[in-house]
Amino acid sequence: MKTRRVYYYSSSEHAVENLKNQRIKVSRFSQCNDVFELEAVDFSDRSTRETVRKLMKKINDEHGLVCLSRTWKSPIMWSHYADKHKGVCFAFDVNAEESFNVTYSSERFYPGITNENFFQHVSENRMEELFGTKSIEWAYEQEVRLMVPLEGKEPDCDGNFFFGFGGDLCLREVYLGQNSKLTIEDIEEVTQGMNVEVIPTRRAFRTFSVVKQKKKNLWPRRR
Repeated sequence: MKTRRVYYYSSSEHAVENLKNQRIKVSRFSQCNDVFELEAVDFSDRSTRETVRKLMKKINDEHGLVCLSRTWKSPIMWSHYADKHKGVCFAFDVNAEESFNVTYSSERFYPGITNENFFQHVSENRMEELFGTKSIEWAYEQEVRLMVPLEGKEPDCDGNFFFGFGGDLCLREVYLGQNSKLTIEDIEEVTQGMNVEVIPTRRAFRTFSVVKQKKKNLWPRRR
């Protein structure tokens, strides 16, 4: 299986829980923070809106997604998704064929599309366009997505679905945010037997980037 390295930002609280349970939460399109999820199609035609909304409901009912990134070095991502650098970032190896990069666009696609020709443009083998096109304003996320079929899966008592660590989501590294109160020992305790490297981070000195903290005397250790 060909793999690729991708990254998942999290608060410290959720990170420890996820590591203990060896899983991460599956997102739902209807609950994502982009209000245009699944709406990259031009909505000028009124009948198209209804068609897309019905399709969106079907997709949302049948599929979840895991939202990842191509980078662990983005200070914006650490700020937005890892509790202002107080959280962590997981590094996973995922199945390259089962994951795809989000495409960012300044315009919605298929202008002039109508209800009559909708499925000529949005066919089953082009659904990735619908799943993975967002506004150019989201490009800083460098997002990678894994689609998760929900058929046959049971949600927890709160209605949440989870994706377990394993062959298609193999944890390799845990980056500690520079403001995290977690120590290396905290992570090592909940990743025993998982062969995971724990990597403290800091802000770079020459660029607007997050980098590895290489000075071991500055690593967060228990006192």
